[in-house]
Amino acid sequence: IVKPVQPTPTKKPTTPAPRCGDGKVNQGWEQCDGGKNCKGCKIQCKDECKRGSKTCSGNSVMVCGNFDSDSCLEYGRKESCGADVCTAQSKKDPFKKEYVTDTNSCVVEGNNAFCAKDTGKVYDVCENGHILKQAMCSGKDHSFAKYDCKQNDGCYDYKIETSFPNQQGNIGKEYRNYACGSGTCTYTTRLSDSDKDGIDDRCDACVDKDFDGVCDDKDNCPLVANPNQSNFDGDSLGDMCDSDKDNDGYDYTVDCDDFNPNINPGMVEIPGNDIDEDCRPENDHIWMSVRQGLFVDIIADEITLVKGEEMHVLVQVTNNKRTAYDDLRVDVTFPELALRGKQQIGTLAPGQMGQEKLVFLLPYETDKYVRMKVTVSNDHNKRTIYRELMMPV
Repeated sequence: IVKPVQPTPTKKPTTPAPRCGDGKVNQGWEQCDGGKNCKGCKIQCKDECKRGSKTCSGNSVMVCGNFDSDSCLEYGRKESCGADVCTAQSKKDPFKKEYVTDTNSCVVEGNNAFCAKDTGKVYDVCENGHILKQAMCSGKDHSFAKYDCKQNDGCYDYKIETSFPNQQGNIGKEYRNYACGSGTCTYTTRLSDSDKDGIDDRCDACVDKDFDGVCDDKDNCPLVANPNQSNFDGDSLGDMCDSDKDNDGYDYTVDCDDFNPNINPGMVEIPGNDIDEDCRPENDHIWMSVRQGLFVDIIADEITLVKGEEMHVLVQVTNNKRTAYDDLRVDVTFPELALRGKQQIGTLAPGQMGQEKLVFLLPYETDKYVRMKVTVSNDHNKRTIYRELMMPV
């Protein structure tokens, strides 16, 4: 018997099990297939903002809330702050306090943001004692550029209001030290002028403290006027300020001939040659020259000289002999100025010093340098010396 073949039953299609992760969301829950909500598939919100907090987006304020179909919080609902404008009023002049105008901008402070309307003028400010921050516009907002006021330190011309003894013209130079104060570069100045010419020493190409026309850095007697720079012994000191002109180791106060290194108190006396080698004339009873017997010194302050006013000359004479000089007189002449004066000194005992002051009226027109001739004499002896004086400009 043949049994009939039974047909294989057909399987009914099955509905897929609900599953999370396909990204379809309804009322805070992820949708399952078929549009139903899948319990247990609640969305995990990431990087949520705090409800009610605000932030800036461009030039608008945005508020944190729920502005879409899920339950997560996000920023939305923009509030425009209006046009953001920075207007440049500044020319970036470091010596003038200036400003820019920055208006209508969104500002964030902590978790809050707001429209800062009419921020207004933003001025230059000092960062420290010498750095100036200059306000400027950078795009739609303001910023600051740094400027170092110290870079302006240096020499500047100024009009001389008071007279200086060695002044040349009415324009001097001062040295300025710059700093930052109250939003601008300011300076202080203190004149350091050792040669009294109205030019600060830091700006002076030729500092000349003794007014002899030779700059101190080249002057072999920077504090004593010596325009001819004479230097008998060739050392670093000129004759006018060298107490040992012949460089024999003896000061001019004990050296009877300071221009001869072979004559000084340390030399051995050679008898009978009419030369006082050891500066002790009694050793050989030799005759002493007038140059050795009479020491003449002149004091005339060139710094105080003024054209058309009195000039005082003090002549000091010392007797270095063992015998007296009788009836001494002093005669002072200025050949270029046609000036002459005489005074009687009288008798000088051995070792005695006498002095006389002579007064002259300076003319208004003179050369820069004039010669002064001083003669000390009596009927039997005469000593003459010359000095060069610098006249006022």
